[in-house]
Amino acid sequence: MSKIEKQLAEATEVTRKRGESDQDYMARLVKGTSELDDASWEKLSPEAQNWFNDAADNLNKKKELPDFPDAAKAEEKKEEPVSRRGSAKKTEEKKDEPAEAKVGDKVTIVTKRDKTIEGEVIEQDADMLVVKDAEGEELEVARDRIKTIEVKAEEKAPRRRKAADEDDPPETPADPKVGDEVKVVTKRGKTITGKVVEIDGDVLVIDDGEGEIEVDPEKAESIEVTKAAAGGKSSKKDDAKADKGKEDKGDKKKISAKANGGVSATGRMRELVCEDPSMSKEDLSAKLKKEGLEFRDNTLDLVYADAQKIISILRDLKKLK
Repeated sequence: MSKIEKQLAEATEVTRKRGESDQDYMARLVKGTSELDDASWEKLSPEAQNWFNDAADNLNKKKELPDFPDAAKAEEKKEEPVSRRGSAKKTEEKKDEPAEAKVGDKVTIVTKRDKTIEGEVIEQDADMLVVKDAEGEELEVARDRIKTIEVKAEEKAPRRRKAADEDDPPETPADPKVGDEVKVVTKRGKTITGKVVEIDGDVLVIDDGEGEIEVDPEKAESIEVTKAAAGGKSSKKDDAKADKGKEDKGDKKKISAKANGGVSATGRMRELVCEDPSMSKEDLSAKLKKEGLEFRDNTLDLVYADAQKIISILRDLKKLK
């Protein structure tokens, strides 16, 4: 790695993404450097400051960003022979290096600038670790920028209860049903536990004891049924109770895609907002009703707000025309 690149990366905490082109990476470095305070800027070497000024000019003029001037020298530089004494010193220094991680390990990395990166190691070499975080983003972390690596211990398989279990087929977790107690971990690492009180199309409605929370399975990293609802055949008396419960709930009935003729109401909401981002929530509601789709108002609120947030992010990133 170029010394200038390393210096700017440490100052801005900008990490090269997996598969990112040099131009895109350098553009993010330029943006990060432009946001440094005066004190951090003054700590940069004159070479790093000069490269930034040239790169910023090119970026504003939409020209190709220049390579780091010391990059070629760093590649051409050969490793000097190490004497026996030097080898012994290297061995001693190696003891202080961060713990070694292998592909497949779950790790927590703290950089020398105290930035924390958590995820799974999916690739590694002598100079770099590639870590996939909870959001699925692949980050390249230079080994010389790592302060500590904590490798999370693997969970041990449960001990067999009896020999007869060997003949039993492995149980597969069932999809959540109304009445099940579940543990949901979102892709942003938030954990939600509670009872499924309703399944509204693709959305789970979970009562966590403090209120009802709607969870879109597409935004969940994992959904675990911790306690299944009582199963078995129901009696006529039980069926009568269930029917009465449905009547009492009124508009809280389960609205599935099947009830809408095989069309997912939440999916159709997203399609309509993507087709016309300027559409108001009231217009969206009217359009859905015109198409004969059933849905709950709080589901409309949730999906509409989420879709507008995504559109806003794409607009800020200039991904929309």
